[in-house]
Amino acid sequence: MVWEGESNLIQERFQSKLNRTLIIIIAIYVLIILRFFYFQLIKGTYYYRISEQNSTQLFLERAPRGIIYDCNNISLCQNKPVTLVLFYPFSRKKSEYLKVETIETIEAILPNAKNKIIEGFNAYKVVCLEQNVERNIMFRILEQKNKLKDISVVTEMRRYYPYNEMFSNMLGYISEISPSELDNMVDYGYKQGDLIGKNGIEKKYDEYLRGTDGGWVIESDVIGRQLSISDRIEPEPGNNLQLTIDIELQKVAEEALKKTGCPGAVVGIDPSNGAIRILVSQPGFNPNHFIDNSPERLKYLTDKTLPMFNRAIQGEYAPGSVFKIVTSAAALNENKIKKEDEYYCPGYFTLGRKTFGCWEKKGHKKMDFFSGVKNSCDVYFYNIGLKTGVDDISNYCKMFHLGERLGIDLPSEKTGLIPTKEWRKKRLKDQWSLGDTVNISIGQGYLDVTPLQIASLFATVANKGRIWKPYLVEKIFSNEGNVIYQHNIEKISNVELRNDVWEDITKALKEVVDNGTGHGAYVKGISLAGKTGTAENPRGQTHAWFAAFGITEKPKLAVAVLVEHGGKGGSIAAPIAGRIFQKMKEKTQVNNTILQEIKKEEIKN
Repeated sequence: MVWEGESNLIQERFQSKLNRTLIIIIAIYVLIILRFFYFQLIKGTYYYRISEQNSTQLFLERAPRGIIYDCNNISLCQNKPVTLVLFYPFSRKKSEYLKVETIETIEAILPNAKNKIIEGFNAYKVVCLEQNVERNIMFRILEQKNKLKDISVVTEMRRYYPYNEMFSNMLGYISEISPSELDNMVDYGYKQGDLIGKNGIEKKYDEYLRGTDGGWVIESDVIGRQLSISDRIEPEPGNNLQLTIDIELQKVAEEALKKTGCPGAVVGIDPSNGAIRILVSQPGFNPNHFIDNSPERLKYLTDKTLPMFNRAIQGEYAPGSVFKIVTSAAALNENKIKKEDEYYCPGYFTLGRKTFGCWEKKGHKKMDFFSGVKNSCDVYFYNIGLKTGVDDISNYCKMFHLGERLGIDLPSEKTGLIPTKEWRKKRLKDQWSLGDTVNISIGQGYLDVTPLQIASLFATVANKGRIWKPYLVEKIFSNEGNVIYQHNIEKISNVELRNDVWEDITKALKEVVDNGTGHGAYVKGISLAGKTGTAENPRGQTHAWFAAFGITEKPKLAVAVLVEHGGKGGSIAAPIAGRIFQKMKEKTQVNNTILQEIKKEEIKN
């Protein structure tokens, strides 16, 4: 039976299916066109670069790192040319190249080159036959250029530290990036095989110093075999750094500390702005051993004298009597004592059933503030420490920013330790005792500081209260001379003491150098203010301290000297500071002479 209108229904269904099919086909074509547009026009450059990378490889040439200069533009580390011998397995077949005549020629110049040449042919890659080639070998290869057509002699700039151990803990060293470092730094453009700063300035400012590597662009086939050199990309050198360090003062400090035969540190700060003029840590290490992977570098890792430990900012020591400045500031400024108050020193001090000695066994007799500081009388400071109290002494430590990082632009700065009642209760599960106050008043007990902190302390006394953030990098500039970074001095805080307190402390410290325990630092013609320290050490002989600033009327330099196991600060550490200030005096005289000559010439003209 045929229903009326059945044929029309079938036709409509067919037409509907046809329309859906056409829509799907049109949609597919639209998608294809859109994808084509996306890949060819929008992402065309990207995929072209990818295809280029797949068909080319880069034989790396490291970028020269930026040069590091002292404050007088004397280079502290450089780059020196290193000669490489490279083999390119492109123009001839392996059988042709391995003829006896050719191999004998190259092996006569570079023994064991044959194995590396075979390696290059087997891998179809450029290989380095020899690094750091001497001049005579380079000329022998060039003389045989006709026979050795696929061997080239090229020059690469490599890091070089001309002063070896000097500046080593400050500058640091460079070495190949480790897998763990690469995991953290790959997003910043670092890659496997990169040489990076591992410590010191080299590490802190690596992103500025490293530059951009270049090399030879080598075409390769679909299976990765290298075929020919198509281009050369010039490496871009890193940026240069100018430090605040004065190489002349640094050399004097290094040599004087080395003569003691003891480990130690010397820090010198400009009290007017926080610029670091001296940063010595001994013993040091030779950074050059890490660049060429010399076996010599391994001895530093097991050396018990810790040559790679920067004592200037990482060493934490009891300060001994140099800390008496803080006790003095707290006692005088809080009106706990008057400078005329006298205390009798028989050579010891009794507190309950415990006896505390003075370094002078026979005693100093009557001591007021000025004689107590000049003679570094322990008994005098036991008394004023007890009158002042640990709370005020700890508060003044915080005011001077002892027990915390000062923020120098070097990695791994330590904080030291300023003990308080709360600290002892929490850490040692015990109450603070008066004996603890007696100890801390002369810089002993649980108290620890770094040489950098002591230098900053004396710089603060020198400028009457301004604590500047210490810094090493004055500016960063490109090879074209464009300044990328210029340091702006940063004040951490102000220490508010009465003006008479600053003057009395400076007067007492000046007397220490002129007629007291610090006379070993005396320099004729310069007014210096300083303090000796002899810190008890449970692991051997006492540590010797001396800290000072000068010229007292217009301070130019504050110095802290630490000699580990050196004995007495007055006899060991003070003379080191004296040599530094003597050099500063000579430099000032030379500069004044030059200025006078310039003025005479200006008057003539």
